[in-house]
Amino acid sequence: MATKGDIAILKKEIASEESVRGEYLVQIGELDKLLALDGGNEQYREFKREIEGFVGESDVKLGKLREKLAQLEDALPAEEKPKWDPTKHPLFKKITEKPEPEKPIVYQVGDIVEAKWEDRQWYKAKILSSLGSSANPKYTVGFVDYKDSHLTVDRSQIRPLLNEGKKRKADGAVVTPSAAATTIKAPAVISAAASINVAEPKQEPSKVSDGPPRPQKVPRKIGTNGALNKKQKSWKEFMARGGGDKKAHKKDSMFRSGDSVGSKVGVTGSGAGMRKDQARKRHIFKPDEEEEEEVASLG
Repeated sequence: MATKGDIAILKKEIASEESVRGEYLVQIGELDKLLALDGGNEQYREFKREIEGFVGESDVKLGKLREKLAQLEDALPAEEKPKWDPTKHPLFKKITEKPEPEKPIVYQVGDIVEAKWEDRQWYKAKILSSLGSSANPKYTVGFVDYKDSHLTVDRSQIRPLLNEGKKRKADGAVVTPSAAATTIKAPAVISAAASINVAEPKQEPSKVSDGPPRPQKVPRKIGTNGALNKKQKSWKEFMARGGGDKKAHKKDSMFRSGDSVGSKVGVTGSGAGMRKDQARKRHIFKPDEEEEEEVASLG
């Protein structure tokens, strides 16, 4: 049973043989040029006949391979058709549909737009005249905020005003909204100016958005002068006593040290006096000491 792998191998073999045949034809073309210059050269003629024989053999081989390829392709089982065509799915149609290009806006004389000045910045302008064709119009605009400032621009240097309510289609018709704007009637009409109560405390907004509003700060109550004086007197008495009834007693330390700079610390009641550093003496070596040590060792 034929497989797709066998067919792929056979196709590669056919392609390789066709490449070899193409090289033979190129060599025959080069020999024809040489024979045109030197027609009596028998060596060139012999080479040409030999290469033409190779071409014939290649044609026979290619014919057999192509017949075998056709047999294998006929022996392949028929591919199963899908149950449904994915290209007919509505989602696929939405993806394949190309959006229509936006039509250019056609401006009329008197429209308020934004135009680009020589400094490449956009400024509010008014269209004074329209020139050129509909495919490539030219507009003469006058800048609203700058008197006696006129400039002729093309379609790329002009755009609708961002806060302009009136927009036009490509054919010049006014764009109408698809749905009517819903109007909300006010329950009452206010004809007088708003009155603000200055005495009413301002309510601070809560920092937590989903919780109740933060309660107002309660002002701290201040007592009378008599109460303040009494508290002040109590505080002075407390400070005069040294911060409380408990008096700080000076406690003797158990450690003692001498008066000199190099003295060490001792402990009270240990029974031993304070230690002293041992005096360091310099030893002076004498030659007689060495002989005495030798006599002592012999004895």
